[in-house]
Amino acid sequence: SIHRENGQVVGYKIRPGRNVDMFNSFGLKADDIVTAVNGMPLNNPSQIMEIYQNISSATSANLEIRRGDSMVNVDINLQ
Repeated sequence: SIHRENGQVVGYKIRPGRNVDMFNSFGLKADDIVTAVNGMPLNNPSQIMEIYQNISSATSANLEIRRGDSMVNVDINLQ
């Protein structure tokens, strides 16, 4: 879901959904906030379609995640 702070979109809060094992295997945690995908910031909801199109043909992705007070980079293999 879209995550806002002070009225501004800062990213997307994620949860495992149906495939908890896959979610966990990627090193993700419930309520992580994804702030960028492959270096593209997620602060503009209109950009999500462009990111989705780019990632649909990608074999991997790098997620910039805010986890609590820390920033974490997570590499995901999409094959």
